[in-house]
Amino acid sequence: MRYETRGIALIQQGEEADAFYIVSDGSVQVVVDRPDGSHRVLEYLLAGEFFGEMALLGGGVRSANVLSAGKCELVKLSGSAFMELCQRYPEVEKHVRGVIERRHQQEKLITPEISDLLERSGQLGYVRAAALLVMDLDLCVKCDNCVTACESLHGESRLVRSGVTIGRYLVPVVCRHCEDPRCMNSCPTGAVERRPEGEIYFQYDQCIGCGNCAIACPYDSIAMVETGKFDRAQAKKAAAVGRPFYRPYPVASHCAAPGLWERISGGHARGEPERLAGSEFAQIRDRNEKVQAATQAESGAGAHVPVAFPIKCDLCDGLPFMGCVHNCPTGAAMRISSTTLFGQAQAVRGGSAPLRKAG
Repeated sequence: MRYETRGIALIQQGEEADAFYIVSDGSVQVVVDRPDGSHRVLEYLLAGEFFGEMALLGGGVRSANVLSAGKCELVKLSGSAFMELCQRYPEVEKHVRGVIERRHQQEKLITPEISDLLERSGQLGYVRAAALLVMDLDLCVKCDNCVTACESLHGESRLVRSGVTIGRYLVPVVCRHCEDPRCMNSCPTGAVERRPEGEIYFQYDQCIGCGNCAIACPYDSIAMVETGKFDRAQAKKAAAVGRPFYRPYPVASHCAAPGLWERISGGHARGEPERLAGSEFAQIRDRNEKVQAATQAESGAGAHVPVAFPIKCDLCDGLPFMGCVHNCPTGAAMRISSTTLFGQAQAVRGGSAPLRKAG
């Protein structure tokens, strides 16, 4: 079963149970109607989670509503097939009953305040984000090094240090590298692409500067920057890393030096930022020079150059570090998945692995 928009009722509270569902892609929202006429968001289920089991095993009616939280794909199993599965494989039923117990406990933890926060977070796209830049407010000293580093590297800061606070984390306004990116779907030339790790990036040699991606982004995370300013930012990056930095962006450094991002993010997590050796910069430089040479050969002197280019947070693609994360003196700036962000309330379950570059 496939759904393209959010808010579609998949099962309804109070109805008779006839099926069991597995989320194979996307996410769904679990909502319970209260006796006073209000409703409470209990949790989000991502790929790999399931719902509809309580009424089937309990012999009653549905105890909550489940709504699509955006584009999603479900596997629907009839009630009789689900019961047969549990009879044939007792370990399945044991696991499902364990999940039921966890969900009963979970419902007790969801206060009206947490429910409102979950609902807003779903609307803002935090739940479906593959990687969120967050600021740990227990560690942040408001030095603005993160914003300064972003502006220094890119000519214009792609980071706004304001947004929604979830627990001890501030989620600022930056690209979320969405699982279902509207910017990618709106691009007429295929210039918006995704790396295997989940990162959304611009392939600038295919960009025509139409601005469709900036218009389509529902979170205002993409801006159009005049080409001259864009190129001056590229020159700043060249000065920062000591090598040419051409348009379009080169191959990401984690492709040139496998394991590099894991080491950097691991050191950041331990509070021990790791500096790169000259030989590692050389690996990146050599790989990118090959890409630059191939790009120059393919594009002639009369190649079209857009008036403006789109920019957004791209995890500092092509650089050997993420400026905001690497320049935070206290380790407050980090990349985490939505599952980790909402982990304290256990209100977001399942989902694919976070980006390899996540801190």
